[in-house]
Amino acid sequence: MCTFAFVGVIEDSYVAFRRALELMVLNTTCPCNACRNLAGLDLKLFLHHGLFGIQELAGRQELVGADVVLLHRLLKNDVTSETGLTAYAMYTEAALSHLGLEGFDSTLVPHTQRYEHLGEVSVWLQDMHPVWERRRSLSPRHLEDAELMMSVETTIGVRVERVWDALVQEEHYNVLAGGTRTETTGRIGGRLGEQAAYVCYHGDVGLLQTILEWRPFEGFVEATVPVPVPDTRVLIEYLLEDLGDSTRLVQRFGRPMGSPEGAAMAEELMLELTGAAQDDIDAFARHVETLVEAGGR
Repeated sequence: MCTFAFVGVIEDSYVAFRRALELMVLNTTCPCNACRNLAGLDLKLFLHHGLFGIQELAGRQELVGADVVLLHRLLKNDVTSETGLTAYAMYTEAALSHLGLEGFDSTLVPHTQRYEHLGEVSVWLQDMHPVWERRRSLSPRHLEDAELMMSVETTIGVRVERVWDALVQEEHYNVLAGGTRTETTGRIGGRLGEQAAYVCYHGDVGLLQTILEWRPFEGFVEATVPVPVPDTRVLIEYLLEDLGDSTRLVQRFGRPMGSPEGAAMAEELMLELTGAAQDDIDAFARHVETLVEAGGR
């Protein structure tokens, strides 16, 4: 899994926790103290990379080693009193270095913990409350049937997180785009998201596909200008459906928007490419399956 998809898993875990907690608060009528205090619960996530051993203890396997001790010590910290953060993902320096999250640390809050016998430990904190608020307030922008011009789909024999992992990496997304090469622009903290864009090259011509909505592991919506019709815009929606050990990927193309002449020209051009779009999405399915089978990223 690519490292930024891994960060997405961390964020998705927190969002799932908050959604479940919100439903429990709404649906619980029990008057006991534990149930009345549900709304005050929150989650902290700790990420570290290091060496460990496995030891049999009382019939159970336990992790042992200096890095395991460090991680346990980090659970007791002064983050909330020093920074005010009550829900966060804590990355140690070793974790960030191993993951290679270039630019990601610029979006995090630096913090230092000091422990007896361990000295100073540098960590970086991601505030999870903004992650939840953004996802909570997001109203998915799906193409309505009246806006839809054509749709292609495929079933990929790998789990949804691996499909998403491929979509966020330029060299793999390029297979779906059917291009010569694909680049990205406008990343924030090294990550793709709203207002970033894929630039798909077909020969020397680059097609800018600006991301309007970004829903990790669920899908995204992008806007593009069909070449060679510069005065139009087309929305393209990608939807991922989790089927357990496989994933259904749908690519939906909206009707071109713009001047009547430009829209008509773009629609004619796109309809001619329906077969190519299906070929590309099928090729992407085979590519991802082969990639995962070979153990690649």
